[in-house]
Amino acid sequence: MSAQSKAFIIYAREDLEMLRELINQLTPLKRNDKLSIWHDERILPGAAWDEEIRKNLNEADIIILIVSPSFLSSDYIDQVEFKLALERHRQGKAIMVPVIARPCLWEEITAIVSLQALPRGGQAISTWTNKDEAFLDVAKGVTKLLSNIHIMATDRRHAIEVVENAILLYDEGRQRNAYDLLIKHAKVENGINPRGFHILGRIYHLGEAGIAVNLEEAIKFYIIAANLGYKFSFNNIGMIYRDKGMFLQAFEWAHKGGEMGDSNAFNLLGIMYNLGEGTEPKKELAKQYFEKAAALDNTHAMYNLARMYLSENKHEEGHLWLKRAAEHGYLNAQLELARLFHDAEYSSDNITDAIFWYEKAAKQGSADADFNLGEIYYSGLGGKTDLVAAKIHYGKAAQKGHSVAQLMLGYIYDTLESDIKSAFRWYQAAADQQNRVAEYNLGVLFENGVDGKPDKVQAIAWYKRSAYQGFEKAINRLRALQVPGY
Repeated sequence: MSAQSKAFIIYAREDLEMLRELINQLTPLKRNDKLSIWHDERILPGAAWDEEIRKNLNEADIIILIVSPSFLSSDYIDQVEFKLALERHRQGKAIMVPVIARPCLWEEITAIVSLQALPRGGQAISTWTNKDEAFLDVAKGVTKLLSNIHIMATDRRHAIEVVENAILLYDEGRQRNAYDLLIKHAKVENGINPRGFHILGRIYHLGEAGIAVNLEEAIKFYIIAANLGYKFSFNNIGMIYRDKGMFLQAFEWAHKGGEMGDSNAFNLLGIMYNLGEGTEPKKELAKQYFEKAAALDNTHAMYNLARMYLSENKHEEGHLWLKRAAEHGYLNAQLELARLFHDAEYSSDNITDAIFWYEKAAKQGSADADFNLGEIYYSGLGGKTDLVAAKIHYGKAAQKGHSVAQLMLGYIYDTLESDIKSAFRWYQAAADQQNRVAEYNLGVLFENGVDGKPDKVQAIAWYKRSAYQGFEKAINRLRALQVPGY
């Protein structure tokens, strides 16, 4: 910045007298070469009006907003001048100063209410008994700003750079580093990227970076981001309220997100219209919102459309949307499509399709997909039994904690390979998840001898655990062993 700072004043025509009074009070700063002032009354006849405004606004160090009902209702101010001013403020290239001229709902504008308003206390100038004193208070505030403007601008630029770096760290998966920077530097008055607030909301929402889930903090930061125009925050606020059972609030925020064109908000509206949450159930309207979201490649909406059509026995439409979602990589759609081919009494071609979609889902880490691939290869539905492939897929699912896959892996080691130690390991893993068949099989192993040494006490203990869950074989074995109570 030069030694002399440049002020750009944004005002509505109805506040012309306020503009002139303010300029009068700022005149000593002009004469001392501390401040130059530009406003649209300085545009010469025949000049390109819009071009002059944009040019001078982009040169300003200080942007003074003369806030009033007329200011807030002006489309040009809202869509052009204020938008440009806010962008320069967020970039750290200028500092915005709201001057409250007349009573209005300025507190509802996040980008304004976050700033230090003048005159003191944000009391509208028109309500002061002595308006000269009010304008003098404004002039003193601008004078104070000028004395600190270089330091403030440097601090703000630093904060903006830090937040941008934090966003990059978050995108790289370094959530804790991002959080530590954002929680310190993400201040509305610094004009930072709204996504910084959204990320803070997400961290509190999902409990990322080792931070405990705190939905109130999440909503707080999401609302800041939403009020600053970050469209993806609206849906997240709606989701939190929906999870809390606060459907009216959820519906309201979903609508706001829909107005911003967010596909996730369209999808949430579809869900709520379909289920009648926060509104009357309207199936056709639900489909329309799902279709809007699907047109923006929202795979969740494609899947929801498929489920709606399938529930109405409209199989052709349902399968079409299910396939579209699956082709776009939506995991649940891939699994459901695979199951449709797997469960039906189809030809080997359909089993091939089932394998294709299960493999797609397995590549995304689905334990269910690997388990079902294991089932297909173990049972020979693909044409012949393939124990090697079955073990591979059961193993992948078992490693991810799939209890039935653990049971099946144990069974293969037990009955087909006579590898009792490996069988014991996997039966134990499944039993730890209360799989009653695995508990029974452990009883059999102990009764027969895991290391060639039968252990009737352990066998009975495992049979009892299985019997407690109603497994008939365990109950019958306990009776055969004449255990009291069975």
